[in-house]
Amino acid sequence: MSRYDAALFTETMHIFLSLYRHLRRYSRQMQERGLSGRQVAALRYLLEAGPRTIGQLRDYLYIGDSSTSELVASMEQAGYVTRTRSEEDNRVVLVALTPAGR
Repeated sequence: MSRYDAALFTETMHIFLSLYRHLRRYSRQMQERGLSGRQVAALRYLLEAGPRTIGQLRDYLYIGDSSTSELVASMEQAGYVTRTRSEEDNRVVLVALTPAGR
């Protein structure tokens, strides 16, 4: 291994370990607030994309319908999201963030 390769390897490992420590700290903070990784992913998606249907949230998270419904119900109970019926189609449920969810 050349000196350049060794230096590149060392720098890459340093960056990786720093990122890993940051993610573990963030994960612990979310767990202390009672949020699972899937809930955090859903909240971030809704923050970036705006109100979405249950189906869109399901597709984003790659989970089943019942798992999505349970996830949204638990986040609604915690006060992070609200569910409302679409004005155009009463069968469609929109999930939106509350101020607490932001």
